[in-house]
Amino acid sequence: MNNDLAVHVISRTGHGPNRWLRGWLEHHHLTPEIVTSRYEVAAGRNRSVERFLTDDVPAGAAFLLQLDEDMFPRPETDPILNLASGDLVYCGYQASDGRQGVYGDGMIAPGCLRMSARLLQEIDPPWFCPRWNHNRTEQVACEGTHLMRAAQDRGYQCRIVGLVDHLVVAVLRANPERPTEPDLAMPQDLL
Repeated sequence: MNNDLAVHVISRTGHGPNRWLRGWLEHHHLTPEIVTSRYEVAAGRNRSVERFLTDDVPAGAAFLLQLDEDMFPRPETDPILNLASGDLVYCGYQASDGRQGVYGDGMIAPGCLRMSARLLQEIDPPWFCPRWNHNRTEQVACEGTHLMRAAQDRGYQCRIVGLVDHLVVAVLRANPERPTEPDLAMPQDLL
């Protein structure tokens, strides 16, 4: 295990990492702390940063890796563990609605995100804050955008270093004309 790296799994269910994420963590000898926030993911991410700065940094950790409980690691996820790759790095993934993905430098995907203590200590809380439309009825940017912009204002860049898959509910649609080739659809696309 790398003592410079603290790992927190952000959980909305309280169950912690899915079995594939748990296996990936075990393979890399990483023991995560589970941070549960059933109602507001930004609150869970902020609580994770608070715990990191108050508990993990004094114990010697220099980086925090936050992983959502529904991330599905693959070999291309491993570069997130390379601490020399920067102060703010992430693995790109497809959003849970299946309609968009986050891939590229200058973007952020907080579901698999590594941050340095140095960076987090320079930014006043909250580190994660969703952006809303003018009448606060629709979220228009993910909670990580706030962190990314604050980091950019301080001269840091957010970089993509790998890929991670997203474990979501999908529908295998029956296809009697091609029984060995079911169609895959997102539930919201069928309503």
